[in-house]
Amino acid sequence: MIVAQLAFRAWAISGSWFQFDDFAWLSIVTSADSPRFLLEGYGGHLMPAGFALTWLLREHFDPLDHTPEALVLLGLQALASVGCFRLLRSMFGDRWFTLTCLAVYLFSAVSLPAYLWWAAGINQLPLQVAFFFGLTAHLEYLRSRRRRHAVWAALWLVAGLLFYEKTLLVGLAYVILAFGWFCSGTPLERIRRLWRDYTFGVVLYAVLAIAYVAAYVAFGLNFEPGEANRTPLIPVLSKMVGEAYATGVTGGPLTWTEAGPIGSVADPSQLVVAAAWLFIGLVVYHGWKTRPGSLRAWSLPVTFLLANLLLVTAGRASLVGSIIGLEYRYQTELAAVTAVALGLAFLPLRGAVEGVSEVRHDAAASDLERPAVVALLTVLVSTLALYSSYQFADDWNSDTRSRDYFTSVHDELKSGDEPVPLIDLGVPLDIMWAYRYPENTYSHVFGVYADKTAYPDAATDRIYVFDNDGRLAPAGMTDVRRAKTADGKGCITRIDDQGTIELDGPVVGQGWWLRLGYSSPEPGIARLTLGDRVVQTRLDGGLHALYVNAGSETPYYDIPMTVAGVDGEVCITELTIGLPEPVPTS
Repeated sequence: MIVAQLAFRAWAISGSWFQFDDFAWLSIVTSADSPRFLLEGYGGHLMPAGFALTWLLREHFDPLDHTPEALVLLGLQALASVGCFRLLRSMFGDRWFTLTCLAVYLFSAVSLPAYLWWAAGINQLPLQVAFFFGLTAHLEYLRSRRRRHAVWAALWLVAGLLFYEKTLLVGLAYVILAFGWFCSGTPLERIRRLWRDYTFGVVLYAVLAIAYVAAYVAFGLNFEPGEANRTPLIPVLSKMVGEAYATGVTGGPLTWTEAGPIGSVADPSQLVVAAAWLFIGLVVYHGWKTRPGSLRAWSLPVTFLLANLLLVTAGRASLVGSIIGLEYRYQTELAAVTAVALGLAFLPLRGAVEGVSEVRHDAAASDLERPAVVALLTVLVSTLALYSSYQFADDWNSDTRSRDYFTSVHDELKSGDEPVPLIDLGVPLDIMWAYRYPENTYSHVFGVYADKTAYPDAATDRIYVFDNDGRLAPAGMTDVRRAKTADGKGCITRIDDQGTIELDGPVVGQGWWLRLGYSSPEPGIARLTLGDRVVQTRLDGGLHALYVNAGSETPYYDIPMTVAGVDGEVCITELTIGLPEPVPTS
């Protein structure tokens, strides 16, 4: 089963490539001048190990080669899948039903979207690895009370936290398992027993959690948690739990839809949603009727879903709306959690003090538990899940926009011997979002081509930008501001040593460039005062065009200009200020 899953996922990721946040990560790691970037918060995440691994791979492999990242993700998936099987055997022994639980994790489409995307997978997969291996070590600690197992459980938590702050939820799973299965009595009695029997583990886990939360608040918290109070929860809950989760763990969603910048999200039909909830209800009801205490098993997925709901509502829904609840990247670990919960609901947990035991003696026999029926349902749900996964992977890999753009940029820059003078614009918005400017600019995103690019504040006759397809094109300017007057003899103004070019309106803010046409009798030096900035550049003899970065923190209405080293007057033939744009070329 694990080999089959890995074969499918190897096929799925073989056609994948970098997308959106991947380029922001590449921008961060290639433009960093100190290791401090490892502790930089990104979108509410703190992930030093993810940044370090990204830097390591990009330092040693071709910038267009996605294979190293794909192999890392496939390796982590293999580790997580083996860890899942290992945990299930540790929990329940060699029981056939553990293969049903394993199938829920291996084939569910819930975990696929994150797996195919480097920036998501390198967070989510280590969380799953930490969940499986950490929970195995924690169970050994609960059974034996040997401190070394608690230390291993804590180390797995640390490993996961280096990649993803949500690994803290694995600590909640530790608490739920200890409280629900290895203690007995009233809640207060359970707390006392936890402290009495597992003092070392309680202190160790608590110190680790407190220390990490303090580090996360200091370095990673860059959103307002209070947004969860100002953003409606019910629409997000309806989509995240009612549609995405319910169908995702029962073989769905079967169909997907494009949701603008966040990509494909679950789009199950009402019939699929109804069937999913009917199936879930039947499973939960059957467990409740036949096994004492089985309902406590579902506290695991409920806890994780509630945490995900609050996090997504606070950090994402306020920006893009409730549709974010249909994005599986924000509940990837639920495939793992649900697999474990299913086992806890129907199988006796080895070494447990209290919890689900064997079938009640007075419980009526049910056809639902006949091996052939369970096997058939497992195969059916797994087949539907693989179909859902295939649909997503095929759609994801059919989008080659990013790969085509960066391949074109690579070919353009590698074909020349000299650095190309570029205006430092942002890449197209459908390649990378601009909300973390300047990480979306050429100088950051194309950092691996630093020896092939230059970003001058001034250039003569020609400076370049990339068009929407990644091809080099001469920069032109939109016509936003012009020189106010002309002398009627082909010159806007004539400058001997110094002069002022009046504009037909104010220039405010950054991003503006000017194109200044001039005729000079000989080479010289020009100084232009642009608000709070002074730009000095050379003047060539003859008729030329000068391109200058015209942005300024303070508004300006004219441009004082001085000329040095020229014997005679410099004729300013034109002046246009606007936004750079590619000039179409044949």
